[in-house]
Amino acid sequence: MTTTRLGSAWRTRLTHIFAVTLLGIGLVGCTPEVEPTPSSTPSETPTPTPTWKPKEQAAIDAVERYITTYVDLSHKLPVLTEEDWERIYATTVDPRRTEMLDEFAYFSRKGFTAAGEPNFTVDRAESVGSRDDGELWGVTGCYVREEFFYYDSSGQRQEPAYLRSYRTYIVLLTQVDQVDRYYVSELHNQENAC
Repeated sequence: MTTTRLGSAWRTRLTHIFAVTLLGIGLVGCTPEVEPTPSSTPSETPTPTPTWKPKEQAAIDAVERYITTYVDLSHKLPVLTEEDWERIYATTVDPRRTEMLDEFAYFSRKGFTAAGEPNFTVDRAESVGSRDDGELWGVTGCYVREEFFYYDSSGQRQEPAYLRSYRTYIVLLTQVDQVDRYYVSELHNQENAC
């Protein structure tokens, strides 16, 4: 009888093991597919670069030359050469030319120096009218001077009125010796607007 009990208990165990095994085999095909977990790093999507028309691009280039000249001259302060002063004439026309000449005369007189670089990101370039000597183009964007400062003759940093501004440069397209020339003629700031 003991054998029968062992046989019966053993048979019951085998039946349970067999049923569980069959159930497991049956469920293998029923398991849902697990989708891969998305990566925590976003995929790199390049920011599209605007395509500018030729006159728009030429106006943007004029602004870039103006900014480069302004920064270069600022770094040469307090002493500017005749050639440095001529660079102002090569990149500007009035009224901005007179304003820039006055600014640099003031900086030189006060013994200012400068360090760092500003950043200007163009949002738009468009025709904004004309005047007697040519077409006017507006180049607008965000001007950031968080890394560009002036220092007085004692080395004291001069805090600017603003660190960021939405700025529009008015560029004059004029003919010089029958060749198109672009000069910055005005600039307008909306302080702390970008």
